[in-house]
Amino acid sequence: MADVGSLVFFPDFGGSTLYARHLIAELGKEIRCLALRLAPDMIENLPRLSLEEISQRFAQDILDAGLPRPLHLVGFSFAGFLAHETGRQMALLGEPPDRVWIYDLLVYSPLSWRMILDEPVRHGTALAVYFAKNWRRVLLGKGQADTLHAYGLVRVSLSSHPESYRFIMRNLYQAMAKHRPQPSPVATSVVRALQNKALKRSSPDLGWLQFAEGPFSVESVPGDHLSMLRSPENARIIADITRRAFRAGAWE
Repeated sequence: MADVGSLVFFPDFGGSTLYARHLIAELGKEIRCLALRLAPDMIENLPRLSLEEISQRFAQDILDAGLPRPLHLVGFSFAGFLAHETGRQMALLGEPPDRVWIYDLLVYSPLSWRMILDEPVRHGTALAVYFAKNWRRVLLGKGQADTLHAYGLVRVSLSSHPESYRFIMRNLYQAMAKHRPQPSPVATSVVRALQNKALKRSSPDLGWLQFAEGPFSVESVPGDHLSMLRSPENARIIADITRRAFRAGAWE
């Protein structure tokens, strides 16, 4: 494996980086690919950890590892928040990564009465689904939520996941709900899925440009939110974009 740099993937809601498997298959022989995971003590303390505190730990661990440069951080969907904040924390420590990649993650605004009045049908439907899934918890105060709905219109269902994953997802979701991204000096690339219907009305930068104090770019790739990475063909396109960034070594 040629040491042309390092590509670090951040864990998703369930603490997994399986979303990166096709990318790693494409890039692993050229670029050092690493997948972060939540350490046991982090999982144990998740109910008390903010997304900033999780990212501070990741930032220090990455710097302690002394990975070959250039160093790029990658986060898909929720993991994009971790990648962005970890890059910012590394910059505060004086050793920023060379680039942060954010895959198909919209910066949502907190839910407000104005949003509800602007789209009453959409929000009413979302509320009805939430109540149907969680009425025992809402009315009786019993059980854990199996449908999470605390951050804008991002609704996450846990019904198909084992309980061990639900614990991680519930707590990471709450950390995300409280998190507000801060401006970062790190170069940032947003990669968005062309067929993601939920993002069609959003700006091309998915709300990230406002937090970019360094170089910024947007790439659009085939597929929807899931198939952009699950499809080997689509992942190959993202891999080519990544290769070009590593070969360039600097922003044009």
